[in-house]
Amino acid sequence: MANPCDSCGKKLGFLTIKCELKDGTVCNGCIEALGFLTSQLVDPSVVAAMQSISVADLKKAIDGDAVIGEELRTVIFNSLPDKKKAKMDKVTANKEKFAAKIDQEIANFSERYNLTGLNRDDLAVIYGIATDLKGNGLIKAGMAFSFAKAEEQAKVSYLSALVGQNWMIINQLGRLNGNIEKLLEKENEQ
Repeated sequence: MANPCDSCGKKLGFLTIKCELKDGTVCNGCIEALGFLTSQLVDPSVVAAMQSISVADLKKAIDGDAVIGEELRTVIFNSLPDKKKAKMDKVTANKEKFAAKIDQEIANFSERYNLTGLNRDDLAVIYGIATDLKGNGLIKAGMAFSFAKAEEQAKVSYLSALVGQNWMIINQLGRLNGNIEKLLEKENEQ
């Protein structure tokens, strides 16, 4: 019979990749939640480092405790061989560059269409809509060459944009509703 992961409760079968901690056994998904790959868990120095970590600390890190999460990542990272550390540093740097590039594109998009009053999440949704519409340009061109009806071309072009806009409106309505509820609570307190 399979024992459960001491962190998330997932069944740990015979073929499940697992990791022994100081006071329990966890699945690879819980370790990957800290930002490490399953392939890094086979190194003997990492295995030894993992056995110094408690399940409670791992749960706190997964649940968002930044201090404990960083401590655990440091323990695991410091136990890696230098070659693997260099590879992880390179991957992290690439992720950071990509995130910075997307942030810059969203900022440029926001300025171009005067969307500076929207919050970051809504801007990301709108940027995604615009990106989808760029991709639909090829589909529209293909439909034009296939002599598709103009109505069909318009449907293909704007359907995904409407869906994205609906999600953004739902998000905005949710925030409005939250603000109204806060105002009503303040009014009831007075």
